[in-house]
Amino acid sequence: MTPAQSLFWSKVVLPSLALFGLAGSLLGIAVGLGLLLRTAATLRFFGTMNRWVSTRRTLKPLEIPRSIGSPTARKPRWNGLVLVVAGAYVSVVLWQLDGGKLAFAMPHGTRYAMMTGIVFSALRWFMVVGGLAVVAVGVMLLFFPGAYPAFEARANRWYSTRQALSGGDSMHMTLDRWVERFPRAAGLLIACLSLVSAVAFGFLGLGRL
Repeated sequence: MTPAQSLFWSKVVLPSLALFGLAGSLLGIAVGLGLLLRTAATLRFFGTMNRWVSTRRTLKPLEIPRSIGSPTARKPRWNGLVLVVAGAYVSVVLWQLDGGKLAFAMPHGTRYAMMTGIVFSALRWFMVVGGLAVVAVGVMLLFFPGAYPAFEARANRWYSTRQALSGGDSMHMTLDRWVERFPRAAGLLIACLSLVSAVAFGFLGLGRL
């Protein structure tokens, strides 16, 4: 780990995690005290928050595959040449781009140079790999046009998230039912564990100041 990465980890990541953990622990203490002192009101609040909103109906139009044919395969030689030239140009230009220098050139670059450099580098390599993939498709169109339809058919295979995530619309309320049966015991347990967690995260956060 470089000194810059170590500084970013110790000054940004760890304090943020400590603050997030402390906030969650304080929320747990509030929930535990609510179950101990205002049991009925807290359980009603839980019932309100457990309302399930399904996205399956809203996202259904996005799950319908639409075919527009294969315009790329109509002129394979010409399209292959365009793809090879465009993909090679993008890959070469981005390969030579220095993400660190670009990050420092941005406004306030010196303050967020490391974070901006990481984002730019990730985007650069993603686009370089994409450009090389475009070159490969162009070469296929130029020299192996007969193999392109099978490749396109495999690449256009539709995977429905509605079927893969169908079980995600089922609510599992086992823990909630246990809390409803033993609200005070659950409140005491949640409050005690959250207090320990809050003390630990509090010392961690103070140690990073």
